[in-house]
Amino acid sequence: MRRYGRSLAKSRRPSSKACRRSSKRLRPLPPLAYVAYGLATSFHETGAKMQPVTEIGRGRGKSYGKPGKHGGQIPYGRGDVQLTWDGNYETADDQLGLNGALLANFDLALDTDISARVMVRGMTEGWFAGDKVERHKFARYLPAKGTATAPKFTSARRIINGIDRAEVVAGYAMSFQAALVAGAGREAPSLRTGGFVAVDRQLRHHLDAIGRDGRAYRHGDRPRAGGV
Repeated sequence: MRRYGRSLAKSRRPSSKACRRSSKRLRPLPPLAYVAYGLATSFHETGAKMQPVTEIGRGRGKSYGKPGKHGGQIPYGRGDVQLTWDGNYETADDQLGLNGALLANFDLALDTDISARVMVRGMTEGWFAGDKVERHKFARYLPAKGTATAPKFTSARRIINGIDRAEVVAGYAMSFQAALVAGAGREAPSLRTGGFVAVDRQLRHHLDAIGRDGRAYRHGDRPRAGGV
């Protein structure tokens, strides 16, 4: 994908490997639609870098953009999902068993392994948001088997950030899903069948279409880095 600078193989492989390692910690391994939407979320929230990044503006003008209770650190967006708010850093630290290390240094959320674990477990377990029904998580919106439709991917945006740019992220997810299917050579691969191999082999071809896909880039939208 030269459109965004360096190729996927050079600029995005470390983060993809971290996501793969984190996903393998989950049993059973996550379905195709979960993987596609996780990758799409990282692509969108990091401004197409697919590497842990800091939020543009570092929370300036946002409710969370002021020194918090953990040593005066500002809980602006960091990592693949742009983790924000003191409470979300506290949840991540507790659930990942970091024993206060993340709370002592919010920038640990920029570590590729920690960032991937936050994304995979947070989206799987519903760390970031919920309503009166239940937490917003993969299983609530996406199928455990087979492929997801664009409307399902659109609804899944609530896992991270309400309905902000939901159709845009859904467009990315459809492209990632197509690449994973093509790479695995079957209708509905999971990570166990080598789906992540497709990220390196097939993704550039499919994601290059994102730039021409009206679902993904409407009204001048582009991938961006911002707060969850």
